[in-house]
Amino acid sequence: MYKYNSWLFLKLLQAINNRWLYFFVTQFYQWAVEPGSVVLQIGCKTGYILDAVKPRIGVGVEAENECRESAQQQFSCYQFVQTIPEINDQKFDYIILSSTLMETEDIQLLLLSLQRFCSSHTRIIIDGYSFLWEPLLWCAQKCGLRRQTIFKNWLSQNDIENFFFQYFKLFQSNLNVLLNKKLN
Repeated sequence: MYKYNSWLFLKLLQAINNRWLYFFVTQFYQWAVEPGSVVLQIGCKTGYILDAVKPRIGVGVEAENECRESAQQQFSCYQFVQTIPEINDQKFDYIILSSTLMETEDIQLLLLSLQRFCSSHTRIIIDGYSFLWEPLLWCAQKCGLRRQTIFKNWLSQNDIENFFFQYFKLFQSNLNVLLNKKLN
């Protein structure tokens, strides 16, 4: 008799969804960031996005020691630091904020601190979740399918644009939706 193991099934589902999500997220960033650029990623976690865009110079900021150390071991060709003030003064072609605005305590302070790294050609790329995903993400965390994350800010596209208008010139704003199911 076959016994159903829900824990194993959930772990398998997590692995499939993670591969799918990593694939589409990296595809998006590879499309958005020109290879050989100078790239700063705030909230880089394990560094997989930074590595996916193949920068000439890559700097990742990650507050969590375990993630930062894993990134440094896996991608030693890039620099990983714990806080923004540790970064040398230099200009970046791209700044990646992957879920960062959702996790930060003070969005205005973050954006102010990024200005010193920007030139007139710097592009800031942001991704995050819609507030509609909140219940599903909460359930996934409780089931162990997603790392524990406290999202402090659920921002609409208009909210993000309003923050950026205060500090930067808006070049382009797009709303892309990723789903792991084909809609007919």
